[in-house]
Amino acid sequence: MDKDIGEKPMKDIALYITPIVLVLAMSHPASAVTLFDDERTLPFPGQEQILFLPRQAQTVVAPGQATPSAPTGSGIGPRTADPSSPALVVPPPTPVDNRAGETDGEAWWEPLLQPLISGAAALLGALVGGWVARANMTATNNQRANEVEIGHLQTKLNEFYGRFALISAENKLIALEFKKRQGSPAFRTLTALLDRSWLASLSPADQSIVSSMVTNGRELRALIRERAGLVDQAVQPYVAKGAAHFLVLELAYDGKLDDDPERFGEYVYPKQLDGVIDLEIKRLTKRIALLLEKSDVRHGPMEPLEIPARLRIDNNSLPHEA
Repeated sequence: MDKDIGEKPMKDIALYITPIVLVLAMSHPASAVTLFDDERTLPFPGQEQILFLPRQAQTVVAPGQATPSAPTGSGIGPRTADPSSPALVVPPPTPVDNRAGETDGEAWWEPLLQPLISGAAALLGALVGGWVARANMTATNNQRANEVEIGHLQTKLNEFYGRFALISAENKLIALEFKKRQGSPAFRTLTALLDRSWLASLSPADQSIVSSMVTNGRELRALIRERAGLVDQAVQPYVAKGAAHFLVLELAYDGKLDDDPERFGEYVYPKQLDGVIDLEIKRLTKRIALLLEKSDVRHGPMEPLEIPARLRIDNNSLPHEA
């Protein structure tokens, strides 16, 4: 019974090994089979018996020769190969070199090359991604800063310089037309108003024109006082003299000043004021255009206002225009 139990697993193994042995027999018809550590003879239906020898034996069995004795206790005695059947010999398997990192014709570092390339590509991608993210963040911050500056400059133009230039241009046109009717290029409205009889001698139309100039002057003076924080430091001396002119003009129109042209003649309208206001408007407009054109670039401070010599004022001697 014990013998049947021991032989059954061998028969099961034979069912899987048989196809492999047949293929080897077809490709090596003159060889013997050496596969197992123990000698076995496996029966094949309709075929001759094929002998398996121990691996240590490495014996080629020729037709008509007896096989070597099997190990004691194996239950398998010596057998004689069939002379009519060619012997089968399967050479022992070629040892496989399992040294890590080495294959036939391959250097030790070649298996590491692809991981290294992949890692380097990932690192490069991370660096490029970080640089792009930082560049985008910098551009966004620059754009926000430029938008803030544009808003501040636009406030200056809309709330002071633009309004001042418009009202002043209107007042200048009226004053030039009125001066032509007086017949003298040296005529100044402020000094003429010091004489109360002069205003009374004017026609109702001319009196209305003078009243309009005084009203515009009052509005410009209020604008200067309310929006003084929007005025550039280089422009402040000019608008201050303009505000003083509008105040004295209103007092003279109301008859609150003495008839003393020599004293109050210094407060006639400074003609440099319109030119300086125009320069400042151009400077602010140019800066806004630059910030809009290169909105994602960080710009340095705006260049200061350069006032040409023809428009510079002298605190002691001022050229005037009424």
